Amino acid sequence: MDAWLKTHAVFVTAVCGALYCAGGDNYQLARSTETLALFADGVREGLLLLRTLALPPAPLNLRAIFMWMPRAITIAYWRRLFGAVRGQYYFAEHVRVAWAEMKMLSDEVRAVLSVSAANEPAFDRLCRAIDSYAATQMAHMPKETLR
Repeated sequence: MDAWLKTHAVFVTAVCGALYCAGGDNYQLARSTETLALFADGVREGLLLLRTLALPPAPLNLRAIFMWMPRAITIAYWRRLFGAVRGQYYFAEHVRVAWAEMKMLSDEVRAVLSVSAANEPAFDRLCRAIDSYAATQMAHMPKETLR
């Protein structure tokens, strides 16, 4: 269970970071090959980091799409999913409103994995996108809400 939760946290953090890079818009994400490549690289880096913790391997479907398939196929797969209404329902609607939760998750994942920009540049960029999105959302909150 611990391995599954950590794997899920890495994946969710990468999805959120990619969506936040696209302003929370799954359709915009689907149109950005650069951001989809960042997402694919970030998940791969995160899964490799999990292996260094001596956890059981990630589920077969995640290993196949992020570790074994050519990057172009991974990008094409996620472009199709993020470019469909499913991408909105599965991911975008949740991450747009759960930015505080995503920020906490990202911080916890970074702490567990000891993420550094030098070793995991894509995953680090996705986490920084979460930081930036959360800071923007926080700045727009009414001051009385922050108490």
